Amino acid sequence: MKAAYIERYGQEQLTLGQLPKPKITSVKQVLVKVLKASVNPVDLKIQSGKLRPLLHFSMPLILGNDYVGIVEDVGQILSQ
Repeated sequence: MKAAYIERYGQEQLTLGQLPKPKITSVKQVLVKVLKASVNPVDLKIQSGKLRPLLHFSMPLILGNDYVGIVEDVGQILSQ
């Protein structure tokens, strides 16, 4: 999938490239095909590493916590 991401904290410019499509690994996850995304001040703090003591991410990390998209898959569908 095409993505803009960082490979390390403190990286000033985003890397634009191909990453593997994420897989659902938990019943509480959903896979969303993102149509539009924005980068907000929280994303910039994550990128700089300022929130590293509070939030732990694996790299590469796709920034953009505000987005709109289409749900493609879910971890588990609850039956009624």
